[in-house]
Amino acid sequence: MKERKFPLSKEILSLRESAVNVLSGYDNIIESRIDYILTCIAKVFEFKIDTWYFPDAAEGTIGDFDRAEYDDYIYIVVEVERTLKDDCVILINNEPIDLIEGIPKSWLFEDFEDELTNGRKAYLKFLEDKTKKNKERYAKKKIEKKKILDSIKGKLSSEELKHLKGVLK
Repeated sequence: MKERKFPLSKEILSLRESAVNVLSGYDNIIESRIDYILTCIAKVFEFKIDTWYFPDAAEGTIGDFDRAEYDDYIYIVVEVERTLKDDCVILINNEPIDLIEGIPKSWLFEDFEDELTNGRKAYLKFLEDKTKKNKERYAKKKIEKKKILDSIKGKLSSEELKHLKGVLK
């Protein structure tokens, strides 16, 4: 840092104090919006928030918004009163978003409530479809294995089958 030979004017400190006060006011507005967003998330996912703060926050503080803002997300730490029964995941543009780790920055300046509820429904449908596909895949494999086994059985004599069953027990 470059040394400053000449004394500062009192105005510099006064301007700095004013800027800090303005910034603090903006931080309060942003934190209030984040609090509302988290309240909506808690309502949709049926849990109660104990506290939240930005990563790297000092003990007992909410931390620094600027350090929590990355690309299109605001990363937060949310502590809940009880264990969540489900993951807090939604789909946005077919991408899973874990809302306990971070919230879309766009939600600060957009009405997000429909995206939240629709994203939750889309994620639940995604999980349902995935489970259904896995069951179908398992059933197909089971049928294929049975066909192969039946084909093998058809090629064996009754004596060979009896011997094979004895070995496989």
